[in-house]
Amino acid sequence: MRHKHHINACYLCLANNESLDHLFFQCEYSKEIWSFIQHTIGLYIQPSSWSDLILWCSAHWSSKGFLVHKLLLSAAVYFLWLERNNRAFRNASSFPSTIIGQIMKCIRGRLASIKLRKASDLRNINRLEDLQQLFMDGCIYANA
Repeated sequence: MRHKHHINACYLCLANNESLDHLFFQCEYSKEIWSFIQHTIGLYIQPSSWSDLILWCSAHWSSKGFLVHKLLLSAAVYFLWLERNNRAFRNASSFPSTIIGQIMKCIRGRLASIKLRKASDLRNINRLEDLQQLFMDGCIYANA
């Protein structure tokens, strides 16, 4: 998709002035990806800024545990920024469903590389059933 980009406009939606808060939380393109993340990990807030997200995460997630949640958030930020840069510097764009598929592939790869030393390490992945459901939901959504 080729679009004419106006100075200071968001590269993802082309509608508003680009800022970090807009790019990651207020842009319609980003909202579609965050909606998937929210549904997958049960993040029932709609952050409108970095400070909102950081405050919520620090209040609800301990430093030990919530590994899948943290990986999903990190991957979402990474792939949204990568998409923004692909549009800005390569004139290439992807649909949100493609970005969600990339996020899920990244998470699967990272989780597959984790070696559990003892049974108690499972608590760092919350519950194994949640992890399996994450894979199932991600596969269904990414291929839809």
